[in-house]
Amino acid sequence: MILGFNSRRRVRSRGARHAAAWIAIAAAAVAASCAPPSLEDYAIGPRPNGGASGSDETGAGTGSGAGNTSSLAGGSGGAHASGGGAGKGNIGGGGSASTGGATSLDSAGMSGSGDSCMPEICNGLDDDCDHIVDNGCPASFERGAATPGTALGDSTGGSAYSEICGNDEVLVGMQVAFSNWLDQITFKCQAFSLGVSTKSIPYQYSVELGATHLLAAHPATTSDTLQTLNCPAGKILVGLAVGEQHTTPQFTPDYLVLTTVSGTCADLMLDLTANPPKLRWSNPTSIGPLSGSLFDSTLVTSLSTTLTNDQIAVGFQGDGGLWVDRVGPIESSVQVLLQ
Repeated sequence: MILGFNSRRRVRSRGARHAAAWIAIAAAAVAASCAPPSLEDYAIGPRPNGGASGSDETGAGTGSGAGNTSSLAGGSGGAHASGGGAGKGNIGGGGSASTGGATSLDSAGMSGSGDSCMPEICNGLDDDCDHIVDNGCPASFERGAATPGTALGDSTGGSAYSEICGNDEVLVGMQVAFSNWLDQITFKCQAFSLGVSTKSIPYQYSVELGATHLLAAHPATTSDTLQTLNCPAGKILVGLAVGEQHTTPQFTPDYLVLTTVSGTCADLMLDLTANPPKLRWSNPTSIGPLSGSLFDSTLVTSLSTTLTNDQIAVGFQGDGGLWVDRVGPIESSVQVLLQ
C-alpha cells in the first residue's frame, strides 16, 4: 500500500514540472513577438537600402542606391527638386531636394540643396525639373519634301534628268564642261549637321558643314575640260543663272544653247524664332561666271532663279541629250527639331 502511494506522487510531480516548462516557453515567445525591432534585427539577412543621392545635374536618384548601413539613412537629395530615389519599403528612402526621404521607419532623411525650378536655358541641365534635359532646345534637323524648282533654258530638246543629295546634304557648288556651249553639268553635295558650342551658357547652336561628293553628271560623258564653280567655305548654293543664245550665224542648223553659267551662294543659319523653327539662308554672294567659246554678251539672254530664303537646294534637274538643254535646282525646306 505505501509503495503504491509513493509511486503515484512521483508521477504527479514529473507532470507538473513539464507543464511549468511549457508555460515558461510560451510566455517567452509572446514577449519576444511584442518587443520592438532593434538595429541588430535588421542586420539579419539582406538589409533594405535607401535611395542613392541625386546627381548634381538632375537631382534624380535610384531606388536601389545604398543608404547609411548602420543607421538605415536614405541617400541625400540632389541639387534639383526630384532628389534621391525612394528606398525599399519604408526604410532608407532617398532624400529629395525639398523634404528628404525616410531614414528609418518614421523619420526624415537628408534633404538636398533644393534649387528652384526655372525655364530651360539650354545648358545641359534639367532646369524646369521635368526630367528632360534641355527640352525646347535644338536637337536635330528634318528635311521636307524635295520639289523641282525652275529649270533654266528654252530649248525643247533632250530628255529629262534629275539627281538629288542625301537627306542631310545641300548643294554647295557645281562642275561643268564647256566647248562652244555647256556640254555637261553636275553639282556638289555637302553634309550638314547641328553644331553645339558649350563654351557659354546658354549653349550656342549653329549649322556645321561636313563631307562633300559630286552627283552623277548629265550628259554622262564629255571630252571637254572640267571646271569647278564652288561656293566659299561655309556657304551653300541658293541661286543659278545661265546665258542662252542661238548657234547661228556661227553654226547651223540653229539651236538654243547655254553659253554661260554662274551661281549665288549664302550663309546657312538657324531661325529659332520661326514657327516651327527652320533653316534659312542670308548674305548672298555671286560665283562665276564660266563660259563657252560661243558666248557673246551682245547676243545672250540671261536667265536666273533664286530660292526663297527658307528653302535650300538639295539636287538638280533639267533636260539634256548631246549637251545640256535646261538646268535648275531641286529645293526643300529643313525644320529644326527641338528636344
